[in-house]
Amino acid sequence: NKLMPEGPEVRVIADTIEKAVGKTTIDVWHTQNKKYKWKRDGIPGWDKLTEDGKVWTFDKVDVKGKLIRIDISRIKGAKRLSMLSTLGLEGFWAWEVDDSQKKHKRITFEFLNGSKLSYYDSRNFGTLRIMKPEEADKKMKKIGFDLLQGTMPQIDWANLKTSKKLAKRPIGEALMRQTEFSGIGNIYKAETLYALGINPTTLVEDCDAWDDVQEVAHKIMADSYAVKGSSVKSYAGGSFQRSLQVYKKDQCPKGHKIQSVKQKDRTTWYCPTCQK
Repeated sequence: NKLMPEGPEVRVIADTIEKAVGKTTIDVWHTQNKKYKWKRDGIPGWDKLTEDGKVWTFDKVDVKGKLIRIDISRIKGAKRLSMLSTLGLEGFWAWEVDDSQKKHKRITFEFLNGSKLSYYDSRNFGTLRIMKPEEADKKMKKIGFDLLQGTMPQIDWANLKTSKKLAKRPIGEALMRQTEFSGIGNIYKAETLYALGINPTTLVEDCDAWDDVQEVAHKIMADSYAVKGSSVKSYAGGSFQRSLQVYKKDQCPKGHKIQSVKQKDRTTWYCPTCQK
């Protein structure tokens, strides 16, 4: 059972990249693969990264939802670029990886001190796009409020309940809309709804506990991030999967049988006894 990285797991990976801030590269390269998503056209913007040499300084790493932004510049700031990275199902960035992962290495930055930061992806669903910072700003603005980072003003959250985009949607589907709020996916959606006793098929406009949803989602994701997320094949050290109550479980903590329902091609796990 492979879990797709959500807000907490993406933030953990970003923390790894953040160790490169202030460091300067001497080389960068990527390995193409017949199955790789970028095989046909190459990595968007790669020429911007390599056309005038490969010396770049990592300036800042940011995360919004499931998107990682890496800002880099030439020495003395003569030229600036932004790299937007999505991890797909199994992608991750790492400084050192055991030999078993070598065949999955896709992109490598080598730094002056000899260290190397690489992107690995066994399933090849991740993406990297290189662009001007102002273009990256526009991409980031299209992503909704990051619920791992905090909670939005209560009045804004309350207005979503009656908004045309969400009001008539089942809450299990609505919580996956990354344009309204981001970082929450199948795992933390299921856990949030269980914690509040909300049936995932309940329409947003009919959800009596709507005001509490963002605070509970934030707390659950923050608790997960504190223990390095829910551990999957590509993520070492995360332990929050031990705290999951309903996601991919057979029974809830009270011993009731868990059911699942398809919502927009995604499976939602819930307890019909506890979640009315």
